[in-house]
Amino acid sequence: MPYHHGDLRRALVDATIELLREQGLEGFSLRAAARVAGVSHAAPAHHFGDARGLLTACAADGFERLADAMQARVRGAGEDARVRAQALGAAYIDFALGTAPCSN
Repeated sequence: MPYHHGDLRRALVDATIELLREQGLEGFSLRAAARVAGVSHAAPAHHFGDARGLLTACAADGFERLADAMQARVRGAGEDARVRAQALGAAYIDFALGTAPCSN
């Protein structure tokens, strides 16, 4: 995934997700993320500080996507509390089964 679109932060998070899916945490490094994103090896440190910063951004992205999936399910669930709770649970399970750690 070459970096051409101007959103370096997103490109690096996406590159990290790809690395984690393919190689697990053992295959992740700032240099590897930069290589996959097609940017200089210094770019991740400039935006995230260190590996922990990039992994934290990746985790935050995952939580945001989970919250979006849960909200979408609840919107269509009506007003019954039990149905809404089941919708939340189903969204959580679907998200967990359909994604690797920190994935898109």
